[in-house]
Amino acid sequence: MMTRQSPFKRSHRTYALVLALLVVLALIPPHRAQAQTYNANTDWFMQGKFGLFVQWLYGGGDITGDWNTLVDNFDVDYFAKQVSETGAKYVIFTLGQNSGYFASPNATYDSLVGRTASTSKMSTRDLPADLYDALNPYGIKLMLYLPARSPSDDPDAVAALGDPTPIYDHLAPQAFQAKWESVVQEWSDRYGSKVAGWWFDGTYNNGAMYGKPDISQAYTDYTAAHNFQTFAAAAKHGNADAIVSFDPGLSVEAPMTTYADYITGEQNLLQYVPSQYNAAPYSRWIGGVQWSETAYQGYDWARNGMKYTTLDLTNYFSTVTNQSGVISIGPNVSKEGHINAPQYAQLVNMHNAIAGVGPGVTVVEDNDAGIAYSGTWLTSVPSGTGYSGNNGHFTTTAGSYSEYTFNGTNVVWSGVKGPDHGTADVYIDGALDNSVDSVRSPSLRQYGDLLQGRSDERPAYDQDRRQERQKQRFDGQLRGSGPLQHYDGDADGRRRLGQRIHLRRHMAEQHPFGHRLLEQHGPLHDDRRKLCAIYV
Repeated sequence: MMTRQSPFKRSHRTYALVLALLVVLALIPPHRAQAQTYNANTDWFMQGKFGLFVQWLYGGGDITGDWNTLVDNFDVDYFAKQVSETGAKYVIFTLGQNSGYFASPNATYDSLVGRTASTSKMSTRDLPADLYDALNPYGIKLMLYLPARSPSDDPDAVAALGDPTPIYDHLAPQAFQAKWESVVQEWSDRYGSKVAGWWFDGTYNNGAMYGKPDISQAYTDYTAAHNFQTFAAAAKHGNADAIVSFDPGLSVEAPMTTYADYITGEQNLLQYVPSQYNAAPYSRWIGGVQWSETAYQGYDWARNGMKYTTLDLTNYFSTVTNQSGVISIGPNVSKEGHINAPQYAQLVNMHNAIAGVGPGVTVVEDNDAGIAYSGTWLTSVPSGTGYSGNNGHFTTTAGSYSEYTFNGTNVVWSGVKGPDHGTADVYIDGALDNSVDSVRSPSLRQYGDLLQGRSDERPAYDQDRRQERQKQRFDGQLRGSGPLQHYDGDADGRRRLGQRIHLRRHMAEQHPFGHRLLEQHGPLHDDRRKLCAIYV
């Protein structure tokens, strides 16, 4: 015979069941990744050999105006095209750094730091999602960079997240780690397999070198609720095949943890190779973790110039990859998503030299012997302004001109933008091709192309000599200290012998104070061209 429970008893049992469930849930530890040495998920990384490490808007100094406008203006299609031409097989891109601005929405972060839609420092545009869409057709994988700590230049966020200051004088508390893992996991879940890996900065174990604590100890207690194991699990939550790494500082000697899949290898010096850290036959693995190295291409992160010659870069690249190591090179990428022109040229040259398809892109300095200057020209070496070759040419005298003769299909000039400059009329074969306003360019760093022609305006080149003229409507000065580049290799969108010219909009990287005069691009044929710049 069934007996009916009283409502009180049923309610009491329900309450007890809920209470027991809550207790059980409270005892369940955070999601944990399994340590996996010799991880086959890094095979694509090793086989790809090298990628680009983009510290976009590094340090926050370039963050001016509206954040959403900056992010919206990043040209992912142009960037992806350039990356493909360098031969890079992956891109590591900064989601955000110490500024507190991030190039993607994250509701978890905004909730934790108490920000609304009007006060958020998260962009409306999901830039990584758009980067994936642009890179994927080229077979280029996307990886993301994040600090392991709160953004130190955003004190409100640091306080809200419970990260002690100065950040890198203190270990990351458990409560902070829990919050940061939840932020990382939201991005991981959203991107899923679109993000192939993560590069986490700021878990340094070399603090003793600077009189600071070893802050990596905050992550190496595997009896605690949060550590490298749970951090890696949060990053892999949306994609179990993603590869992760934690940066120890300037070191390529050993992995931080076996919960990392590859070594970040930040050294900024192209002098270490895998064989220095293991025995013959020089395995790709260091402590069961894939060897890799990270270094900037210029004189610092997100800076112009070239720290290494193309020959040195190519030789080092060959040595490392022949030992199954991986290199992540950091060129300077503008706010608009354009790789610095001379650095881009160097990467293309390196790729072509290794692939045996050369000669690629030739960069010519403004003081190259092949450039003939006539009239009154001055040179300047402003301190700290980033002139490549530590030199720049300029004129304020009407009638002065410069000439350069070369083989090639395309020339790109990067000059200097300034309020006292003028407008350059670009003539190709005697016909006006383009006008470049070096006063009111919409971009600080790019302002135009010098191109050989448009397919709907003139026939294919079939003469022995070509001439380009660049005339200056003089209302100030014109500085010829940025790069003109010409292509030496044949590629789609560029001229082929016997065919009509197709316009390829190649916005040259133009530095605030100039950089190089010439970069030349050309096919493997004997067309001779003459570039003549006349200032009137």
